[in-house]
Amino acid sequence: MKSLSYKVAICIATLGLLLLILATAQFVPLSKAEGAVSYPASARVSGRIEYGYILVFNNLKLPEATTRVTFNISSFEKRLVLATATNGKFTVIGRASNGLLTFELPAPSTSINFTFVFDSLEPGTDAVKVVFPVPLSPTGIITNVTGQITLPQPINLKSVLGNATGATVKYNQSYIPGSLDVISANVSSYGYPLYRVDELTRKITLTGDKIVFNDTLTVVSLADAWVEQLSFNLPRNASLVGIYWSYGKVPSPYINIYTTNQSKLILYSMLSSLQKRNQRVTFSLVYSFNATNAVPAYMGLGFIVKNYTIELCLPGIIQTVPEVVSTTVQNDMHCYKFVAKGPLFLYDTYPTVIVNPSFSKVAQSIPVGVYLLIALAVLAVIGAVYYVNRQRVSTVKTEALTRTLKQDERLGELAEILTRREEGISSLLDQLRGLRERKAGITKITSTLRAFEQRDREYERRTKEILSSLEGDWTGLVKELDEISNVIASTLRDIEKIERGFRTGRITLNDYNKMVDDLEERLLEISRRLSRLTSKYLA
Repeated sequence: MKSLSYKVAICIATLGLLLLILATAQFVPLSKAEGAVSYPASARVSGRIEYGYILVFNNLKLPEATTRVTFNISSFEKRLVLATATNGKFTVIGRASNGLLTFELPAPSTSINFTFVFDSLEPGTDAVKVVFPVPLSPTGIITNVTGQITLPQPINLKSVLGNATGATVKYNQSYIPGSLDVISANVSSYGYPLYRVDELTRKITLTGDKIVFNDTLTVVSLADAWVEQLSFNLPRNASLVGIYWSYGKVPSPYINIYTTNQSKLILYSMLSSLQKRNQRVTFSLVYSFNATNAVPAYMGLGFIVKNYTIELCLPGIIQTVPEVVSTTVQNDMHCYKFVAKGPLFLYDTYPTVIVNPSFSKVAQSIPVGVYLLIALAVLAVIGAVYYVNRQRVSTVKTEALTRTLKQDERLGELAEILTRREEGISSLLDQLRGLRERKAGITKITSTLRAFEQRDREYERRTKEILSSLEGDWTGLVKELDEISNVIASTLRDIEKIERGFRTGRITLNDYNKMVDDLEERLLEISRRLSRLTSKYLA
């Protein structure tokens, strides 16, 4: 009887081993010539929310070189915006079909860095819903996976295959081929700034010795947390010309540049911040390169942009370029519109465009900037001839009309600035109330006050510039605006003082609430006063 039981046990163990071999055999590549590899592989994963999209990184190391890698992305194929693979020598874009994402590599490789970008944020009234996949292991290969993905202040964080604790999902185990984790959570609409670049219009101008990029970007907020700073990545050999907003060039104190071996990080402290969901702001980023026939027309700035247009202009012509879809001509200036290839992302996501320009003879000897002077001179000559031949329009009337138009334009700009200062005070009060409700620390309170103060000072500076250029006596308005600026500055100091005092126990709750009410009323009165000034002087 014991002998029979022993034999049965042996048979069961053998059958189990056979089933295990058969189960794993389906994942073992059949032909290395087809780009397959053996197992196990290793991968380190990470991820984050950036510029309104989910970025997932998988740094994969294979035991044998391959020219094809495929991941399972299941039902998330429609959410995939872009997927790239690089090893420092090449960058390729993955192609998705039937729930599989395949990368065809130009050369056999064992170490490959994959980047997956998913459009998986669903903004709501109080929270942003986040559901996204994490490709852990390629098809056909068991993979030892380590790493973690962290979300900002998540609520109810869940993971199918990882270990979710706090704000982090961690990985530290082997996964069968084609494993795909799914992470879900809610992110507070008030606690973390979420935004994306909704549109980019790029105009590239070729001159004899420079390539100038003018990128006009529209940024939209996806949540109600304030967006106060943006970042851009430029190649190291790029030169920043400036950032321009609705009132001209942004002053240098609002821009910081950090240079590394390969790139330049541009940090822009926004003069007009985004303060609520669906609010937009538009500005221009201008930078240049030394002239070369390899133009990085599809260069990304370090974030995803799905909606964009690209136009290249020069005082001359270029030879046939496959990317050109249309051409416009005005005098010697030819402008070529390029086809949209796919989402812009990094500097090297797409190859450069080879352009062989033929500049006009005049353009070869005269810098493009001089064309503006020539155009102005031509307009001046035309104006002079017109004046001589049309004596009926007097010089006095013309100059008066010009002055009136300029005056009206500046008054309109001044009225808009005062309205923005008024709206800024209202938004500051709302944000401070939200921070108090969430029991935010003093660091967050002070950073909010500093950001408001910085923007309001820029409005104040621009206001003084406009007033100094206006005709007439504006001393009354100047005096009142100076008083308002002084009250704002003292009120901000008082707010910071009582917030610190309350958090250190030097101010009781009752006194704190009374002081907060008094200071809020002071700011509301300033807001009403700005509105009255607009009606009194600028209506």
